[in-house]
Amino acid sequence: MPKVSFEKRGIVEEIIKRISGSPALLIANHQRLTVAEVEELRERLASISASYFGVKNTLFKIALRRIKRNVSLDLSGQTGVCYGSSIEELARVSVGFKAKHPNFNIQGGIIGDDFFSPQYIEKIAALPSKEVIIAMFLNLIQSPLTNFTYILKEHLRRLVRVIEELRKQRTDNR
Repeated sequence: MPKVSFEKRGIVEEIIKRISGSPALLIANHQRLTVAEVEELRERLASISASYFGVKNTLFKIALRRIKRNVSLDLSGQTGVCYGSSIEELARVSVGFKAKHPNFNIQGGIIGDDFFSPQYIEKIAALPSKEVIIAMFLNLIQSPLTNFTYILKEHLRRLVRVIEELRKQRTDNR
């Protein structure tokens, strides 16, 4: 393990404090982003109760080892970490931000000891949200019932028409 100076130990402890309680981490390279663009990303993440901070690559790797997240990372450039409760939400916000700011590069995601590639993170972001999936499921359940009631209603209409025709014929015959 590399030796860490006293002041850097405090930084490592701060990193550990931020990421240890977070089940989902998303790692990105923000090399050519302006301060305003990074603040925009922080605001977007704050809307989903997540955060973002810049970190030194070596100190981040030390912090990951200390909290026993044994993930091998190949980090380069200016690294930033998004952390929150849901990798799906982090992925959606980050991929949406990346679409507007091509200098923002997602390097991967971490859940527990599992590392996910940038391509996997983009696939996660493309998935519909929980609310949309629930709505789709309810629609699937509702659709046969709606069709069934429509069929019953149509048969009743036909029956009423037949009865009405019979009544008309009966009144015409008198």
